[in-house]
Amino acid sequence: MKHIDLTLASRQLWVVVFMCSSYVVAVHYQVAFIGTFWPVPPFKMQRIGGAVDVVVDRINADTDLFSNFTLNYTFSDTFCSAKKCLDTLVTQARDVGVAAVIGPPCTSESEVCGLLAAEWNFPMISYVARGESLSDKQKFGTYSRVVAPAGKDVAATIDWISSMGWDHVGIIYIEAIWGDIVMTSLLPGLESRNMTYYVTKYSELTVTEKIREDAILEVTAEARIIILAAVERRVRWILLKAYDLGLLDSGKYLFINIDGTRDNFKGEGWHRAPGSFGLEWDLRDADAAIAYRSLVVLDLVEYKSNEYNTFVEEVWLANMNPPWNSNLSSSALVTVDAGYLYDCFWLYALTVASMLKYGEDPYDGAAFGARMRAVNFNGMTGRVSIDANGDRNQDYVMMGFKSATETFDIIQEYDGVLSTWSYIDATRFTWPSGSSEPPIDMPECGFHGELCIEPEKDYTTIIIVSVVLLILLIAALFLGLIFYNKYKFEQELLS
Repeated sequence: MKHIDLTLASRQLWVVVFMCSSYVVAVHYQVAFIGTFWPVPPFKMQRIGGAVDVVVDRINADTDLFSNFTLNYTFSDTFCSAKKCLDTLVTQARDVGVAAVIGPPCTSESEVCGLLAAEWNFPMISYVARGESLSDKQKFGTYSRVVAPAGKDVAATIDWISSMGWDHVGIIYIEAIWGDIVMTSLLPGLESRNMTYYVTKYSELTVTEKIREDAILEVTAEARIIILAAVERRVRWILLKAYDLGLLDSGKYLFINIDGTRDNFKGEGWHRAPGSFGLEWDLRDADAAIAYRSLVVLDLVEYKSNEYNTFVEEVWLANMNPPWNSNLSSSALVTVDAGYLYDCFWLYALTVASMLKYGEDPYDGAAFGARMRAVNFNGMTGRVSIDANGDRNQDYVMMGFKSATETFDIIQEYDGVLSTWSYIDATRFTWPSGSSEPPIDMPECGFHGELCIEPEKDYTTIIIVSVVLLILLIAALFLGLIFYNKYKFEQELLS
């Protein structure tokens, strides 16, 4: 490692057990786990911290997969602060001699600590951070994560749009953290596919009902397939406003949302009635159930099996213990991020086991990342594999609202390794118009009749011919008049 001297004694605790006249050597690895008790994010320790105790216990108990080492952790709360993250990394690496860092959860601190980890050739694996910058292996050479960057969400959405045969979209861009993240990848992605788009935007800080209404009217005048770069509760506002404006009656508009906060549309997550888990009660679930017929949502593939349900119960119970000291009323409040935290530790342990098998050093960040890319497993959050940028190959689903059950149902699944969409059952979904056929992205004559304008005709020939015919007609009339007068004069002479 660069710039830091870790002695063998500070890095590893060797336990030697004499069995059957042979020596079995087990190595103990300690990792620095970085999280936060900050009460806002869904990945706060009060909801997911117990997952660490569950997974570490399972790793140490599994002597088939991990027979030659044991694992432990130290926990630090950095409050998503880059300065605190740096202090933790330096202290844990220099004074404790940890083998790796699990975390941190926030992109801003990951960017700072990831640079130092790369300089020290130190393994770092995150379970939440999704910033695009962290995919840059020139800067963050030893950084990996069990989540996909937002750019992969966007790429999967664009792939789906393309598979529908659409090449023109509208975008409502709400200037806030998630909207900014989506837009970073969305416009370049559309342009790379030669897709056209129309963007309208407004700031989350200054928005009024009139501004929101104008934005919706503006974009629906220019597009029928509309991407919403916004978090779930803002999406609800937009769909309800479109419903109030009567724009959803015809079924010709389709709104697409990338659910960056995860799980908000599954089950009853979209409800906003008193007693629901919604952040803001608006008492309009009946209207939303109609409006959401015009909405599809990109989300992660859900692998919630009996094993996962058991895991969630275990996390809920473990959350009550120190240092988490959580008082969650039920296991339903354990978020999906607990599964990502579990998979993060499990990926680390599998990679260590593989490196030891091949005689490699798990403290070597570059070698660790290379070996990790050969690791594949089915975790609590589904298939886990890591690409060349240290990012997860993420599987997705596209969900549409099913009126009969008033739930979002899966329309298609996306294979993150193959980058392909496939129908689950095409007959299970009815498009907003009530048809089994998807809406068109553009009217036949364009939004302003611009595609049906007849080419300008050359009137020169018409004018010349008309003039000639007029002259001939006048001449014929003149000659006819002459002959008529002559005939009349002759008749008078004869009489």
